[in-house]
Amino acid sequence: NLAIALGDIPETLPRVEDEGSPLFSPDSLTVFDHGGRAHVAATLRHSGAVAIWDVSDVTAPAFVTTVAVGQLEAGGVDEDGSTIRPEGISASPDGRWILTANEEESSVSLVRSLVAEE
Repeated sequence: NLAIALGDIPETLPRVEDEGSPLFSPDSLTVFDHGGRAHVAATLRHSGAVAIWDVSDVTAPAFVTTVAVGQLEAGGVDEDGSTIRPEGISASPDGRWILTANEEESSVSLVRSLVAEE
């Protein structure tokens, strides 16, 4: 299990603050290898974002970054969270790009991975 740390997700991103609901709601995962290091990227449905971790050492996963997706985020810190709601995700094998399907916005985001710029 990999817990999502509150400090890893910028406070400016939406989140659900409803007792019994997850703050970020990780939904879909994809994996890629960059520079010989294994990474996992996850959509955060309630935050309208993608989070990336370096999981090369499975006993000590390391948070890398969070990237907002979509164009017209209107969510907040409330019972609904993101108005983008990314769900599906895929990445190129080398992590140069990540693609999300954004359910509520009816859009697709192509993210040039910050991991690939290291």
